[in-house]
Amino acid sequence: MEGRSTQDSSNRCVVKICKSASTTTLRKITKNVLDKAEINGTLALYYKDHKDEYMCSICYNVIVVNASSAFKEHAIEWERGLKRQREENNLSMSESISLLTNIIFEREVMGNDPPIVSFSKFRSVAESKNDRLSFFFNEIEAMACFEKKNEAEQKALDRSLAYQCYMMCWNQSMAIPLWNLRDEFAENNNLTWVDSVNVLTKLLYDREKKEQEPAFYSFKQLRREMVAKDFRLCGFFDSIYNASLSENRSDNI
Repeated sequence: MEGRSTQDSSNRCVVKICKSASTTTLRKITKNVLDKAEINGTLALYYKDHKDEYMCSICYNVIVVNASSAFKEHAIEWERGLKRQREENNLSMSESISLLTNIIFEREVMGNDPPIVSFSKFRSVAESKNDRLSFFFNEIEAMACFEKKNEAEQKALDRSLAYQCYMMCWNQSMAIPLWNLRDEFAENNNLTWVDSVNVLTKLLYDREKKEQEPAFYSFKQLRREMVAKDFRLCGFFDSIYNASLSENRSDNI
């Protein structure tokens, strides 16, 4: 649907280079308006921040209908400005690690606080000291494909990424205390045999009784799908597999 018209005097055109009179009819900035502006190359990114607000009918026509070259240039210049701002505010990798090293040193060496073994918490603490570290942490999450992981994998990765941050800082200053990732992981993620059976029972019950999925007839498929639902079952399945091996047995189960 096109942006609806209004003449409400309490509203105003959000376009920063607008030169029309204040009495001009206004058009609502809808998703359709934004989509058309993007297709036309006239979408200055700040328009998105003003969705459901208004632009004047003159700006609407040159942005959405006529794709004016002046407004294309405005969109390009706005994006360039944002890029320059990001470049000015962002720290390099080495600068970020140096800053993190100082934060950890002051917190844990001088302040005797315990290490932070969660990446999300570590990020929160670090950004509260210097918000320019956001780009550094965003890049780490992106490289680790954090958003594509399931819940169990994200939990394991949360601890691993925290450790990697400590390791990078330790490389700069060996005064930074390193904690044992393997011990921490085992302590918090390994299940007993009984716990593993209970977890597996619940997962299979939900899958086959509630979701009406067929039973598994392949160990590999069972392991793959159950570990995807709860990463802690990895050790349980590994122990079953290893116990079943013998010199005369094929690896195919």
